[in-house]
Amino acid sequence: MNNKIDRREFVRHGIGAAGAASLLGGSVFGHETATGSKTDPLRSKLKLKPLGSDFLKRLPRIMALANVPGAAVAYVENGKITWHGDYGVMNASTREPVTADTVWQPASLGKPVFAYGVMKLVEAGKFDLDKPLTDYVPGEMIKDEPRVAQVTARRALSHTTGLQNWRFQAGDTLRLAFDPGARWQYSGEGIYYVQRAVEEVTGKGLEEFMQETVFRPLGMTSSSYYWRPDYEKRLVTMHDAAGNVAPDFISQNTPKVAAGAKKPVETWRHADQESYQAANEKRFPPFPTFFVINAAGTLKATIDDYAKIVAAVLSPLAKTGLSEKFVTEMLKPQIRINDYVSWGLGWGLQTTESSTCFWHWGEGTNYRTFVMGDRASGRGVVIFTNARNGRKIWERTLLESTGEDQPLTWWL
Repeated sequence: MNNKIDRREFVRHGIGAAGAASLLGGSVFGHETATGSKTDPLRSKLKLKPLGSDFLKRLPRIMALANVPGAAVAYVENGKITWHGDYGVMNASTREPVTADTVWQPASLGKPVFAYGVMKLVEAGKFDLDKPLTDYVPGEMIKDEPRVAQVTARRALSHTTGLQNWRFQAGDTLRLAFDPGARWQYSGEGIYYVQRAVEEVTGKGLEEFMQETVFRPLGMTSSSYYWRPDYEKRLVTMHDAAGNVAPDFISQNTPKVAAGAKKPVETWRHADQESYQAANEKRFPPFPTFFVINAAGTLKATIDDYAKIVAAVLSPLAKTGLSEKFVTEMLKPQIRINDYVSWGLGWGLQTTESSTCFWHWGEGTNYRTFVMGDRASGRGVVIFTNARNGRKIWERTLLESTGEDQPLTWWL
């Protein structure tokens, strides 16, 4: 079977959704610039390395040309954040500068963070990756569909359930496009179903669980899957392809959700979110999209906070994180997409003849983010932007850091 999915197929399955700049603060780490290699990039060892000072000086101009008002980059080595840089502005109209305290919306980069939390449950012997999710979640997933017994957390975290990405319109129902495990198809619905299972196992809302299991132990103090009052002046504004401020309906409305809730939003489980959705947002199906807490796409974090999860995957010996055994399990290919791209548990994987790295991208309507880590070298890079054209920034930054085009960008 040919498991390769091209870009048009990628877009068809709904995988997305999910001005001038100035150099601000931050010291330059290292002075070596990434140089192109004459070797075949598919057979050369990944050389993820610090960005050179020349590129960092040019980055504001590159952002301006791409209509990307704000960006942040963090670099991890040997389990530590060794550098981060903040560039441009949070809002192209008001011109508030991006700082280390700026909170971003990483979008789908929240999926591997959630997977990390799931693996902590697995490590503790409280969750089984291969048990049918219907054994955890009461009620029918899909009526009169026996194949749902094959939908497991392992398949959901590796996007092989066969479920659609999202139910986007009222009246949409869950459905299976193929036998679970047969091939890869990106599915936020699958991730959310694991969220429901975790809530059933722990008896807690997802936010409670993630704060206790991942965020606080790793020191991710600014991270949350729901809107917090302190985000009001820290959260970046979204920008369209022209670099103009774009409406962010979800961020505008989630504060109202939190203010009007009868109990703390962080304690909400599926029934609470479904009830809110049905009462307040009738354009969509009665399930939580991104108005409240969704493991597949509502994560908010500073660049340093996200770099901490990357560091925990690169150096899994810390008492507060996953052990080597379970990090290795996360990064084990579960499904091969083409000769170079496969998927693990929460992470995309790129494998060449001499290296394997983990990665993920985030894509909202008007923002783009990216992360890559290489366990062989212990290095990782995180790139956040606040504009629709942000992919141009993360691709250029990745090229500078590796010195070569990467196969994942050809596929993505």
